[in-house]
Amino acid sequence: MKTEKILLAVTIAAAAALTRFRFVDFTGNVASAGERALGVPSTDFDAGEQASVATHGEILVEAGAAIAVGAEVESDASGRAVTKTTGVAFGVARDTAAAAGDIIECRVPRSMPEGCRVRVIRSQRAIDAAGAALKRDVLRRRAVDVSVVARLGEPFTVTLTCCDNPALTATATGFTVEAAKTRAVEASDLVEHVGRMGSSPFEAASFDVSLDAGCGMGFSAVHKVRAAACKALEEAILAPYEERAKTLELPAIVTSDSRPAPEHYRDEPQICATVTSLEAAEAARAEGATRIYMTTDALEAVGLSPADAFEQGIVPVLDEVCRAVDHERVDPWINAGATVAVGNISELAVAAHAGATAEIRSCLPVHNTPCMEALAERGAGAFWLSPEITLDEIVSLGAAAPAALGITVFGRPRVMTSEHCILQVANGCIHDCVNCRLRARKLSLKNIDGKVMPVRTDIHGRSRLYDAYPIDLTPQVPQLLDTGVRRLMVDGTLLEADEIGRAVARVRRAVEAAQAGRKPAARLRGATSGCMFVGIS
Repeated sequence: MKTEKILLAVTIAAAAALTRFRFVDFTGNVASAGERALGVPSTDFDAGEQASVATHGEILVEAGAAIAVGAEVESDASGRAVTKTTGVAFGVARDTAAAAGDIIECRVPRSMPEGCRVRVIRSQRAIDAAGAALKRDVLRRRAVDVSVVARLGEPFTVTLTCCDNPALTATATGFTVEAAKTRAVEASDLVEHVGRMGSSPFEAASFDVSLDAGCGMGFSAVHKVRAAACKALEEAILAPYEERAKTLELPAIVTSDSRPAPEHYRDEPQICATVTSLEAAEAARAEGATRIYMTTDALEAVGLSPADAFEQGIVPVLDEVCRAVDHERVDPWINAGATVAVGNISELAVAAHAGATAEIRSCLPVHNTPCMEALAERGAGAFWLSPEITLDEIVSLGAAAPAALGITVFGRPRVMTSEHCILQVANGCIHDCVNCRLRARKLSLKNIDGKVMPVRTDIHGRSRLYDAYPIDLTPQVPQLLDTGVRRLMVDGTLLEADEIGRAVARVRRAVEAAQAGRKPAARLRGATSGCMFVGIS
């Protein structure tokens, strides 16, 4: 039995009846002879249907003639695979077709056009260079020549001179040398005690000791002179750099006390809710939610157009995965003067061009100020912070934020989006996402730790995996408001309407408690604080 291993599939509107195992072009028609093919549909589709088309991987295709293993294949006039002649190759045959009508495996690698940017994640040359660097002897101290002068009746003197640059020298003097009252000091004693450079960046390479006979001295005093000489030499080495630093124009240091608070700091806190139905939206509004978010799929499911959503004050949530074919479906929701929640850079670019206000969803991780500023320069009007961000990181971002900040304080974080429906793995796929009743079921996956993680599939055949435990950050609402976060989200994607209402009411009470100087309610049993205090390790 032949099997497929699809690495990438896209959804396209069928412009004509499409047949399984036969090539489709980029317009949704059956590919013509020698034409560049988009891919192969997963099943038969009627004209007007949303067709799932496999574009990369090991794909099953119908042969239009005999094909040898390893031969490049192209489309014939009926969309079947034939040996490439003058057309555009789709892939390479993995097995042999004896005659027309045979089903063969075709390997289709993901194309990489000439001139595209490549990121090297492993370079043997770099690894070898790093290994060689680690094996090199590291010079941790600078070698110096040491000169010691101990003359009766004169100051004890230590002079240090860098071996690699004799111009760098320093001298320190100390106590007056006196005659010994007990044991006289020998040259070897001075070599031992002056040679103890301790934590200084120097080590003795040679000694020149001038010592009168019968001299006596305390070695603690000798150590002080040696330390003074080391300090003087260090200052002599650094002096040119300090002079250079005086000529540099350094930017003024702006502290949190001197930096003016951004405009959005003065905004009133807003309770937001992501919902999947108009009933849930009404329940959220009834409990104090002032901003409602719905995916474009959910808006279409309840019969709302982009104009309807704008009129009702609902912010459309765009896909976190948006390929070229998806823009035909997504772009109509992006309109001048309206607000949209974008999930990737291409949607942000479209929103900026159209004059819409783009809110950056949490799937575009913003963990530092330069990233936030770069996105703001490209049209971002608000930021929904990643569930992986810590409270300390939020504090550092808040004062410098160029636009309003928001964070999900209740709900299950989405941990993964898959291009492929989970029902394919479970052998339950019917290859008709629009009419699939299995999507309505509450599916879950169990990880290796035995945790049950909810899964939801959408009308486009994508699956979203959610955390096993909900987060509840309502106890941290006062701290979040202090950092500059003004939008608090209840993610009701997996909640019923009454559950959303209770969650919104809980967040509203937490805000009221924070404004009154009271402590909010404790975290719900079974919920976690996510990464708020531990981060990602």
